[in-house]
Amino acid sequence: MLLSLFLLNPHLHTLIYNPQNYTIQLETNGVITLKNINLLNNDFLAKITTLEQEANVIQQTLGTATQVIGGLQQQIDVINDELNRQIHFRGYYLLNTDIQNLPNSANGDFAISAESGTVWMYDQNWYNSGDIVPELVTSASNATPLADSGTGVV
Repeated sequence: MLLSLFLLNPHLHTLIYNPQNYTIQLETNGVITLKNINLLNNDFLAKITTLEQEANVIQQTLGTATQVIGGLQQQIDVINDELNRQIHFRGYYLLNTDIQNLPNSANGDFAISAESGTVWMYDQNWYNSGDIVPELVTSASNATPLADSGTGVV
């Protein structure tokens, strides 16, 4: 059984009939075979090509935008890391090794160690400054300072 296919030409708005170019063959086992398909006119192919090119441009633009966003995210991460490092007082720690293992240390950071009772400073590496923790310093005298007499002398 041979069926003919009619094609509507969008420019002429008429049916074009050519059984040699547009045929469908229906076999007895139910298989449909298309033969000599020339269904697409040049205008339609040009539109498809143009749309495909536009889609490629959009894909390239999205790829570039994704790269820019990735670069900005890396810069934000660097800034956040640096902000985290700018915290100078790192806290009170039980052991000296806890201080030495602090992550993201920056020059000028300091921490207080309960183990040594001293202030630790960071300058490329953590080191014990030898300064006694201010809360542990005892005053040199038990005497109470005199109140100001109004003359500016204590």
